[in-house]
Amino acid sequence: LLLWLGILTLIPFDLASIDSSCEAGQEQSLILGIIGTAEGFLGDPGPCREAASRCLSSLLTRPDMESVHLEQFLQESVQFLSAWQASGCGMVGPGYLAVLGRVHCMAQLFKQGHRTRLLPLAGAVLQPCLAISQQPQPLQVLLRKSLCKLFQRLATTHLPPALARWRYQRGQRSLQVQLG
Repeated sequence: LLLWLGILTLIPFDLASIDSSCEAGQEQSLILGIIGTAEGFLGDPGPCREAASRCLSSLLTRPDMESVHLEQFLQESVQFLSAWQASGCGMVGPGYLAVLGRVHCMAQLFKQGHRTRLLPLAGAVLQPCLAISQQPQPLQVLLRKSLCKLFQRLATTHLPPALARWRYQRGQRSLQVQLG
């Protein structure tokens, strides 16, 4: 289901055009349904967690979703991570898998998203992740790996875009000028 929903989010036109509830003036129930389903699987212990984070990242990095849903998801994730960190970071509790899913999803978002959209949000995401990584008790390997991946993606977001020197430069337009 999650992979199918992830493929559905890759369509090149606006998702509101295939959502029949948008015509009735309601809020976009298809988009909220996909987000709710995927968020529910972020705390799953199996491979559904990775599929849910992939589905959410492909949905939230769409140009028509970035303005509202991306910022809202990142704010909810920051609040969730801050609350988990303040509660003592129970490493084997049920919240651990949800935190792992959120961190993995944020790493996917910063991998796929546009740099200009994510740059203002990167500072807010960094603070609770740093607080979790600096806890006195040792972190589990999966969380440590996901946090490291998120830190790398956050750092890459802060780097300026670089143009490759080897890229194609348009040359002469006339073959006669080039040969003669």
